[in-house]
Amino acid sequence: MPLPASLLLIHGAGSGPSVFTDWHSHFPHLLTEAIDLHVHLDVDRAGMADYANAVTVAARRLPRPVSLCGALHHHGDGGRRGRKRGPVSIPQPRARRAAPVPDLSRASGRGGCPDIRRSIAFGITGCALDPNQAKVVEAQLCLAEDEAADVRYYAVYDFTEDITADNSKIRAMLRRRLTDPDERIREKATEALRMRGDLEVEGSHGKDQA
Repeated sequence: MPLPASLLLIHGAGSGPSVFTDWHSHFPHLLTEAIDLHVHLDVDRAGMADYANAVTVAARRLPRPVSLCGALHHHGDGGRRGRKRGPVSIPQPRARRAAPVPDLSRASGRGGCPDIRRSIAFGITGCALDPNQAKVVEAQLCLAEDEAADVRYYAVYDFTEDITADNSKIRAMLRRRLTDPDERIREKATEALRMRGDLEVEGSHGKDQA
């Protein structure tokens, strides 16, 4: 069985991704991400199927094989069983609103914290009500030029899934990524260009198959 390439951390329904603070430092050889299950969900009506779908979508973004880790949130007894306790007050999760889109127009990936940029690239379309809004697209265009390969990968990935916008700026970025040193990024860039009907990529693909 191959070793995992990434780790997806899944919090309980009554908690949030903050329960996994600093976990990534314990898995230096894995790409580690903590999903926020409550984004865009009506938490009063959300069920296991909604959470399972969110996990599936998040896992698709990560390099394979993906390892999943869930946190069981205990209330009242500290995880001890077999003892009867009085009534336990379970805090209800609050409904989430779309997070503001950061302005990354000057964040070229030089300096700063790569973990923060990676988290933004990974989750920005999930936090935005419309992944095609200008600020989201601009942020991912910027992060697609980042010095860190994982940041570039997540940014380019979104142009194969959530971001369906198409313009000369997007295609120019994707063509630059066709020569990226990371094979995963080259593959996603090719896929994104094909989805946009890029004849140059379609033609080169035909030549490769010949």
